[in-house]
Order: sequence, then C-alpha cells, then structure tokens
Amino acid sequence: MQTLSRFGRVPLIIVSLSVSTLAWMGIGIAGCFSGTISAWYTGITLVTVIAACGIGAWPASYAVGGEASSLRLRAKSQGLGWFVSGFSSVVSNLILPYIFNSDQGTLRGKTGFVCAGFSAIALVGTWLYVPEMKDWTPSEIDDMFEAVVPARQFRKWSPLTADPLSSDRSPQA
Repeated sequence: MQTLSRFGRVPLIIVSLSVSTLAWMGIGIAGCFSGTISAWYTGITLVTVIAACGIGAWPASYAVGGEASSLRLRAKSQGLGWFVSGFSSVVSNLILPYIFNSDQGTLRGKTGFVCAGFSAIALVGTWLYVPEMKDWTPSEIDDMFEAVVPARQFRKWSPLTADPLSSDRSPQA
C-alpha cells in the first residue's frame, strides 16, 4: 500500500501492465524457439510478470474497486466487479490449459501472445476508463462522478462550491 499512496493507482497499473505486456510478448517470442535457453527465459520472465503485477496492478485493483463508485452504489458495484473478475478467471483457467498443452492447441510458450493481447487490452482500458483518485476524499470522488468528470480529468478537477461535506482542497498537479 505504500506504493499506492506515493505514486497513485493509475500510474502503477499502467507501468505494471506495460511491463507485463512486454514480458508476455517475450514469452511468446521465446515460445517460437525450442531449447534450454527458451525454457529458462520463460521461467524467469514469468517471475518478472508476477513481481511487476504484484507491486502494481494487483494491489491497485483493490483500491480502485473500493473507490471507483459512488457511496450509494459501492456494494453493488464491487459485487458486480468481483463477479466479473471471478467469472473471467474461471473461463481463462478452463481454456488456457487446452490452448497450451501439446495434446490440444499445442501453443505452449506461444500462449504468451494470448496473454500479451489481454494485458494490452487491460492497459488501454485502464488508460481510458480508470480515473486517478489519489488524494481525494470519498465525498470529492462522489462529486466528480456526479459532475460526470472524464477519467483523464480527475487530477485537474477542483471543487467549485464550498460543500460542507467535502473538503475544499484539491491535489497538487
């Protein structure tokens, strides 16, 4: 959580998904070749993916999930979000072994290309749709959602009225 407070949610997600996308591409390229070096590269790169996402995207997803909805709809939004996450995990955990294994899809290491594609989609989706909510109070975040502030403009927003329920400060740009 220290990194979330220091760097923000969106920058950490963007950086970790960028590293993840490049690493998955590397695994896919290594999967085009056979040999010991390719296998070692794949193993080391998988650890890199886990480390990069473990520092950035995975912990930030909990913060974003807890902050990116109005207080009235938070429980329903989180329930729907975690249902979609669990459902997509089940689907990928059922399909990926068939794609990977030699008796079905025989992609083996080339499965990295599939994962790189999903990682790139997540990267673009994060850039377009996830607002940066670092240093904002819950009431200010609600005000921004009610004002229909675009996700890319959350950092630049400033409260227009002195609402007693929200703070009158704005984050440093």
